[in-house]
Amino acid sequence: MKDTKKRPAKDSGPTALKRKKHSETIRFGEEMRAERYRLGWSQEELANKSGLSRAYVGRVENNVRCPSLRMVFLICDAMKASPSTLIARVEKKRKAAKSKSR
Repeated sequence: MKDTKKRPAKDSGPTALKRKKHSETIRFGEEMRAERYRLGWSQEELANKSGLSRAYVGRVENNVRCPSLRMVFLICDAMKASPSTLIARVEKKRKAAKSKSR
């Protein structure tokens, strides 16, 4: 007997919202990547200096993972950057994107 239940489309439900990216949303990972580039480091170097895996660093930079506050401090300590500085950059870009959309 064939299953006649309707299955939801792949791009529906709460997990689909997590996958969708909005160009106006500036995320921490993008600022983290910019700081890493400024230092001339690879993801591997940042991972080694912060004690995290390279895969985790990549996931944060690509906005797949949202780092906890503890992880933000580990990453920023490794880059010798203030968490408040990176977050202020995110906030500045967020405000600029909001004002453009109005």
